Amino acid sequence: MERILTPAELGFIFGWAEYDMYIRKCNGQHLSAAVRLGRALRFLENAVKTWIANLPQAYSSQHPEPVAVVNHHRGRPGKAEIITNRNH
Repeated sequence: MERILTPAELGFIFGWAEYDMYIRKCNGQHLSAAVRLGRALRFLENAVKTWIANLPQAYSSQHPEPVAVVNHHRGRPGKAEIITNRNH
């Protein structure tokens, strides 16, 4: 089954805030194909990968490769999350 990304997860990949994802979508800026699940905005992982691969070379050179998505939770990060972030 294909993974579905939230705006926060997609924003984390590009270093954008979650709010920016909604603003970019509302302003008609090009984003990966988005899906509405009820009122929630979501992105299909395979569509995001295809979109990243098809970005213009000039844009791709300004932004590094997307990092792995880490599920964030409220509060202090756990030891495993600290170690993972240290290695990136």
